[in-house]
Amino acid sequence: MKKLTFLLVALVFTANSVFAQKIGYIFSEKVLIESQEAIDASKEFEKVVAEMQKEYEQKQVQFRKLNEDIEKQSLLLSDEKKAQKQQQLEALYKEILEFEKVKFGPGGEAERKQNDLMKPIIEDINKIVKEVSKNEGYDFVLDASVAGIIVYAKEDFDLTDRVVEALNKGTGE
Repeated sequence: MKKLTFLLVALVFTANSVFAQKIGYIFSEKVLIESQEAIDASKEFEKVVAEMQKEYEQKQVQFRKLNEDIEKQSLLLSDEKKAQKQQQLEALYKEILEFEKVKFGPGGEAERKQNDLMKPIIEDINKIVKEVSKNEGYDFVLDASVAGIIVYAKEDFDLTDRVVEALNKGTGE
């Protein structure tokens, strides 16, 4: 009986301390859309990807042109020349596939560039969230953008605008 009473008392104290926690949340997507630092990084990333896309399209134009030339000259070319042009076409096709993989594939140059641009911003956001949490007594801060974790919460606990404001002021640097 004493064990049961002790267990109930311990459970009540544990429950009270859990309910006394102050929990805030942010919408990280909104932070990334509204912060100037993230907007600038996004623009830079778009420029880099546009250059890669331009180069990719040039390679595709080369491929189509060579393929058309082979088809047009098919009757005029010797078997040896035809085979040579076909090898060029295959080599160009492999080059295009390799370019896609290196530039746009998983772990490719585009992904690495985006990670390089976003890493300092994410670090700043985390630093600001920690600072706001400490200053305002939050025990936990959740990201409401991730998988719709929060179904409902009072707007008083939404720290998103404070994080965006601090990020735009540069306090996270």
